[in-house]
Amino acid sequence: MITSDEQKLLSTYPVPSWLDPLTEIKQPDQPEWFSELTKERKAVEFIHLSLFCLYPLVDHNIKRAFQVCSNSISETGWGKTWRGWNFGGWKVKQSWVEQHRQDHQGKNPSWFRALGHVKSGDAPVVFYRGFNSPEEFYQEWVNKFVPKVSSTDHRYHKTGKQFWSTEDDRWFLELCLAGYKGEVTQAKPEKSCDDFKQIVKRAKTLFVQDVLNLETDGSWGKISKQTSKESNLVELLQGHWLSVNEFKLLVDELNS
Repeated sequence: MITSDEQKLLSTYPVPSWLDPLTEIKQPDQPEWFSELTKERKAVEFIHLSLFCLYPLVDHNIKRAFQVCSNSISETGWGKTWRGWNFGGWKVKQSWVEQHRQDHQGKNPSWFRALGHVKSGDAPVVFYRGFNSPEEFYQEWVNKFVPKVSSTDHRYHKTGKQFWSTEDDRWFLELCLAGYKGEVTQAKPEKSCDDFKQIVKRAKTLFVQDVLNLETDGSWGKISKQTSKESNLVELLQGHWLSVNEFKLLVDELNS
């Protein structure tokens, strides 16, 4: 919840002239089925939804999918806070708005406002992009921030090169160094990188526990290990988008 002073700041802060007031997303627009979940269940469903969208976009590599998903987890507070299917704190810029109008017969894009992370270098109020679906968000996110092919002067060239050449998480450091999370993190990315590793680990744990029909507490203990070894994975994953072999890799990683 925000204070009355923060709400006043949000409502009175000057809106750029290149944004259309009629296309602002003013109210929370999460689907009803999602908004009514407990915060614990939101985290799990957010992981499922994100992975489902990401898996085909990252060449069906579950490790990369979890890493991009974990960045979104960080940006949304474990899937709790987002609007307009913007899972990455993606700010709206005038150049993009103008291009959008050219590409869509003058149609203005959706957007929303939120309090900025001033300690990270944001303005007091920041304006963000809206998307039509989670699939659209992740497609554009992957293309922009971890490009498979880009010129050497592309801001995220090193990020994309690192992302697609290995399965480890060193690309996230490059993302921070490129300024994705603001000037403060760009100068000192160590904490963000450490936090990111922990998010990836917990996200994997929650996902595997949920598939195994276990309590999703994020702690991989004795019961989780035993269940993972005794479960019929072929039966559990029947009709699932993730293969048994890929799921086993996640289980083996958690059990190691």
